[in-house]
Amino acid sequence: MSKISEDFGNNIRLFRITKGLSQERLGELSELHPSYIGQIERGEKNCTLKSIEKIAKGLEIPMEQLTKDLMDINISIDIPPLYKQLSELSYQDQKIILEIMKKIIEYKHM
Repeated sequence: MSKISEDFGNNIRLFRITKGLSQERLGELSELHPSYIGQIERGEKNCTLKSIEKIAKGLEIPMEQLTKDLMDINISIDIPPLYKQLSELSYQDQKIILEIMKKIIEYKHM
């Protein structure tokens, strides 16, 4: 697995979880198989520009959001371990954490 594939997959996972979508639902919205979404998120598959476009449409974000910061080798953040921890939780627990995060963001902007 290459670093860029792993980072790209993590970007997709972050947007998907933030929007409260399962891999199955993103697959439906993107017209791609859910297992393919999972393989991309894990960095196991490289996808075509057409697939990136479909995923971006499914997530309702611009394509460039998915590729943002992929080439910046100086980025040093602890987000990937957080993805791993979140991915190990049940879907229900992920939804609860997402709702908590949304409430924190709402409170911060009050």
